[in-house]
Amino acid sequence: MLDKIKRAIARSRYAPIFLPDKRYGNLVPNINLDTARKQKKILLIYLDMIEAGIQISAAYQRGESGAVHTNRMELFQMVRGLIELDFCIDVCGNDDIQAKRYIEMNKYDIIIGMGELFRWTVGQKKAFSIIYMTENPYYISFRKEEERLDYFYQRHHRCYPFSRTGKFFFKDDEKLADAVICLGEKKYFENQEGPVERIYPSAFYNNNFDITKVARKNNVFLVFGTDGFIHKGIDLLVDIFLRHPKWKLYICGYHVTRTIKEIMKIDIRDTNIKDCGYIRVDSDDFLALANECRFILLPSCS
Repeated sequence: MLDKIKRAIARSRYAPIFLPDKRYGNLVPNINLDTARKQKKILLIYLDMIEAGIQISAAYQRGESGAVHTNRMELFQMVRGLIELDFCIDVCGNDDIQAKRYIEMNKYDIIIGMGELFRWTVGQKKAFSIIYMTENPYYISFRKEEERLDYFYQRHHRCYPFSRTGKFFFKDDEKLADAVICLGEKKYFENQEGPVERIYPSAFYNNNFDITKVARKNNVFLVFGTDGFIHKGIDLLVDIFLRHPKWKLYICGYHVTRTIKEIMKIDIRDTNIKDCGYIRVDSDDFLALANECRFILLPSCS
């Protein structure tokens, strides 16, 4: 091992070390750069790599297996895969507008990503572009969330703005790209001229989970994740469970009680709906919930 490290250090004399220049946002340039030869260059527009790395390191220091969302872990696996393909890689967050100054000065063979910066970049650069669709296309998401908002108004006589649709993807974003990598159904991209490839979402894993220990109570349910409250149908569950006091609903997420009170004008304290706060999948708290709840619910409209 020492010899390998020695050889790596010797090679590094020919490779400069790059640190982020705040004039260019938090873009991390030239990962896997080999200055001794010409490589193809790829721009990955996804998450802030510096912030994601800090979150993962902090989690490891606490003895946890990962950051607050699987996409932080996915980012590093994506970079690792691109290194194996021998690309020279620039990485930046999809909303890192300051990175435009750096991107304007560079040429790319491939651009892959999502969001506002991806939208701008593919309009500026002559490169093969791949959009990474982590949710359904805008036309699907808009129609479905609009139906949910209308139904919410029918039940509560209150208007509520779109909270999920248009957050990361705009109308016809996929048509800007030469190819699509999606997490959803390929059929929603049937009018796409370029290739469409589907992959499946990753997940956190709890090694101590045992399916045989799951409760046999049919009246205890779990919701995991509340971002996009009406889009994900949490309002529907609140309405339904309050009508069935013999059922119990655990909701895991940030600011659950406050969000329900602000949006629905309902106080769930002292009800059969329990606010669990943020719960890590690799924690004993999650195991306790998983062992008590017979079912996980996710009535997302998309």
